[in-house]
Amino acid sequence: MSSKPKTSPQNRKPPANRNLTTDILDTITDLIGKIRTEQFVDGVDQMLRDNLENFGKASDSWISDKKKYDKPLRNEVVVYYYK
Repeated sequence: MSSKPKTSPQNRKPPANRNLTTDILDTITDLIGKIRTEQFVDGVDQMLRDNLENFGKASDSWISDKKKYDKPLRNEVVVYYYK
């Protein structure tokens, strides 16, 4: 048994060596790459791609402005973007 107190996921800090802006953009690029045109009604696939690209740009600017990325900011970005 460890005597070290446990930290809840909400209170954990992200690893210092990660570039979260790059992580988000890489994830968005991966998601866009997984969209298959034949699985959607005409035009919906492009709308999804555009929406993901715009979301990536919006989250990138928010992260740059705030200089940190944690759960409250992530939630704020999503709510703001999809308002």
